[in-house]
Amino acid sequence: MEQLGIHFPSLIVYLVNFILLVVILYFVAYKRILALLDSRSERIKNSLDEAEKARLESDKIQEELKNEIAKARNDAQNLLDDARKIAEQYKEDQKQKATEEIQQFMSESREQLSREKQKLYLEIKEHFSQLVILATEKILHRTLENEDHNKLIDEVLQNTDMKKEN
Repeated sequence: MEQLGIHFPSLIVYLVNFILLVVILYFVAYKRILALLDSRSERIKNSLDEAEKARLESDKIQEELKNEIAKARNDAQNLLDDARKIAEQYKEDQKQKATEEIQQFMSESREQLSREKQKLYLEIKEHFSQLVILATEKILHRTLENEDHNKLIDEVLQNTDMKKEN
């Protein structure tokens, strides 16, 4: 084997040196390296566990947020429905109030018209009685006494009332 460049005594020395190096490293550094690797592995495992817990917590929070959003939407929809109902009720109340005001105005207008009609009727009656007196005075060429005057007015009015009824 020496032709290949391999020298057995050197090979044995290399082999012994390597084994001694492995034994020394095993007792000195291997335990520390294994402890370091174990602690690193434990930290990685803990980090993964914490990440999983955080993911689960995040999912839980996200689900709670979805529920709260759905509840808020329902509350908002209920508020809108209530507002629509209130607006509709207000509209109906205002419509009813306007109708009542119109009816009251119409009633007052009718009453006022009736009063005006009565007043006008009395004025016409008075004016007519004055015309009758003037016509009678001209016909008779004399002034009537107060009692005669009232009698004449009543007769004329009775006649006009009878004509009105017919």
